[in-house]
Amino acid sequence: LDAAAPVLANLKEPIVIAKVDADKHTRLARKYDVDAYPTVLLFNHGIPTEYRGPRKADVLVRYLKKFAASDVTVLDSDSAVNSFVEEAGTFFPVYIGFGLDSSVIEKFGIKYKKNAWFSVAKDFSEDLMVTYDFDKIPALVSLNPLYNERNTFYGPFD
Repeated sequence: LDAAAPVLANLKEPIVIAKVDADKHTRLARKYDVDAYPTVLLFNHGIPTEYRGPRKADVLVRYLKKFAASDVTVLDSDSAVNSFVEEAGTFFPVYIGFGLDSSVIEKFGIKYKKNAWFSVAKDFSEDLMVTYDFDKIPALVSLNPLYNERNTFYGPFD
């Protein structure tokens, strides 16, 4: 936690890590049913969820960045698309809907948020179409950076 905290605090949208001594703050520990140490709780809109994943700083940072991200990110330029893909890293697959309404993939973003990054590109150039290897819109491009794989799906988008 000590190694991950400064990295998360310096993000464009900071993520806060707080440590609590449950032996001193017993009322708080009881409130959240903390009975074993160390316990890591994640709060999303005030609702706690116990984190049971790896405790290494780099993995925790990746997981918390994904946990705090929106279900579907709307991208409005080539640079926004490139930044999104770069910031997503290689740990999760990336899905980008080019020329798609966000509602088309929103249900997938909600359902599979913990497993992949979802975005919709609203404004992009033909150069970006060449970069991501698709020739018509709407298109859904899936990237798996870990394996350097790319696939394109042209629809139907029902």
